[in-house]
Amino acid sequence: LALRILWVNNSTVLTGALPDLSLNTQLQRVRFSGTRLSGQISINQLASSSEKLQYLYIFNNSFNAIDNLFTNEKQIFETLFVVLLQGNGIIKTINSDQSIKGCPLLKTFNINNNTFSGDVPNFSGSPNLQQCLLANNNFASYDAGSLASNLQLNTLDISNSNLSVSAGQALLTDLYFNYISAKRSGVYIDISGNGNITLQSLVGNNSSLQRSL
Repeated sequence: LALRILWVNNSTVLTGALPDLSLNTQLQRVRFSGTRLSGQISINQLASSSEKLQYLYIFNNSFNAIDNLFTNEKQIFETLFVVLLQGNGIIKTINSDQSIKGCPLLKTFNINNNTFSGDVPNFSGSPNLQQCLLANNNFASYDAGSLASNLQLNTLDISNSNLSVSAGQALLTDLYFNYISAKRSGVYIDISGNGNITLQSLVGNNSSLQRSL
């Protein structure tokens, strides 16, 4: 028999490090939520289940580190649909071109309420992405193209971060052409709480652009 579902929810008596999952090759669903587990989340340990893993829920714990955000192109998580890592307090600097590799079916990605910094992750290799939740972190930069081709995107929340003016301009340009390429209703975008980004900083004194926004 092979372990396929590992589900730990609201167990505040559970402390220590995340168990070593590297010997489990058939994992489909992993959930650790509402625990006092701490230390590092290891994506590398989950690579042994990369052909099977569909749902990764590790949220609202006490982790403060993660080894990577799916940076290894040789580790193809070919069935991974949902990644929930919010509310852990993870401290990590992200390099755009070294993030979110090998997740072609990813639909939901949530890292709200951590301390990620550096670049917004690059989702160009995840064309099926629908929900992208990055709020309450410390992202400063955005590489053009990171969200340009995600034509199913309906929710993007990158509020309360530290995006620069140039990052905001590049992001909004990508989102504009994204929408033009596949017009759809119900799209929600939140970039509020990024102190560097204001209407004035984005469009200057161009009154026609101001009215369009």
